[in-house]
Amino acid sequence: MNVITFTAVDLNGNSITANVTVTVIDSVFPVAIGQNKTMYLNSNGTATLNSTQINNGSSDDCGIASMSISKTNYNCTDIGQNTINFSAEDFYGNVSTVPVNITVLDTIKPVTIGQWITVNLSVANPATITAAQINNGSYDNCSFTQSISPSSFSAVGTYSVELTSTDASGNTSSGTYTVNVINQSTSGIDEEATNAFTLFPNPTNGIVHIQTTKNESEIECSIRDISGKLIDTYYYKNTKTFDVKLSGSAGIYFLEIRTASGLFNQFKLVKE
Repeated sequence: MNVITFTAVDLNGNSITANVTVTVIDSVFPVAIGQNKTMYLNSNGTATLNSTQINNGSSDDCGIASMSISKTNYNCTDIGQNTINFSAEDFYGNVSTVPVNITVLDTIKPVTIGQWITVNLSVANPATITAAQINNGSYDNCSFTQSISPSSFSAVGTYSVELTSTDASGNTSSGTYTVNVINQSTSGIDEEATNAFTLFPNPTNGIVHIQTTKNESEIECSIRDISGKLIDTYYYKNTKTFDVKLSGSAGIYFLEIRTASGLFNQFKLVKE
């Protein structure tokens, strides 16, 4: 709003003056110019966008006061094309809005982490395994599925299997792990002993005492249930006698012992 002085003069030089108010209005809308954008999800499965990234030369006769977009945060549920609004507003409240396309991509591969397992042909022949049995904490920034190959075994031996993780965007990663196939009867109870290791008691109420024929610098003991799932792992150093604890419920377990000197053996344990 502006106050100005208006003067009128006739042909004889007579004049009159009055103050008048002149209101200047900006009714011209900004020219909003946006651009399409591709966003990449980070390791947390998120991406953030702001209006500056979308602006592509927007203008106004009196200047742009602010710009905004209708969606700023993106996650795994937004993968693909998303249409949002880009708006430019001038200092007098005139707003122009245009649509822009935001393409959200996930290009991060899953991280595949597996584990070594044992399966027993005396439980089922052929013995079958699932990806869940081999998986040992695999992860991805978005959801993923897993497959295992091969998954069926009918002969005793040590086999390599491939665990593959695939997310919703088709990103994949794989790892190779070992399946040890044994054929040990789960009936009957025997005291287990070999030239390298002696253990007792078996059956046990939870604690098994183990002795080796010589002092070992490093010993790893893995306890698995009857399906081959890893239950516990214990580590020992510079010893020839040690104890392991069966923390699960009563049933059949398998104890695998490895030493730094290359000794390896498996035992069937019965917990009462």
